[in-house]
Amino acid sequence: MCGRFARFYSKKKIVDALDIDDVADFIPEPSYNITPNAWVASVIKHERKKLGALRWGLVPSWAKDETIAQNLINARVETCHEKPSFRESLKKRRCAVLGNGYYEWQQTDQGKTPHFIFSKASEIQVFAGLYDIWKNSNGEKIPTCTILTTTAAESINGIHHRMPVFLTNLSLDLWLNPGNFSHEKLPYILEEHQSMEFQAYPVTTKMNSPRYNKPDCIEPLKN
Repeated sequence: MCGRFARFYSKKKIVDALDIDDVADFIPEPSYNITPNAWVASVIKHERKKLGALRWGLVPSWAKDETIAQNLINARVETCHEKPSFRESLKKRRCAVLGNGYYEWQQTDQGKTPHFIFSKASEIQVFAGLYDIWKNSNGEKIPTCTILTTTAAESINGIHHRMPVFLTNLSLDLWLNPGNFSHEKLPYILEEHQSMEFQAYPVTTKMNSPRYNKPDCIEPLKN
């Protein structure tokens, strides 16, 4: 699964690296400890590729209230095309959630140890996501998202058996394409993901607190 991640590179770097066409007025500030319900930097595409913000934790447009979001921070790539909460978004509302890496906890005899995990392929990590627009009782439209997960790569499955679906530059374009996409093309997305090499190392338990947000969150733990 993916319950925390970090994004600390600049807006300019995102725009340059991902060939962004438009940038929304609001882009979340960099953070070393992004938690569910936070606004996250993301990319969607209609005719043009746009960098903006989505709130993490999907609220389907048909939901009666937004409490469902806490259970929909992740979507399993194997079943998202079947689930009522995700299947329409998979067809029409795919997004990319941006980070530098994510956190996962490994169970040990001493307790749970957090690890920072990232792809060696690129400094900018791009997670496959789905989004929807929910309207509250005041008529306010709230854009929300979930991050797709898959079976963890062999190099890191000793930490946790699930991980986010990472996108390469090639699979990002396919994933965001507003047309010509169906869940039958997910194997290609996953093939690109599986071609990546991942690195992980333990980090400070200070970041266990959702309120702790400092650079040492991602620094390797010293022996």
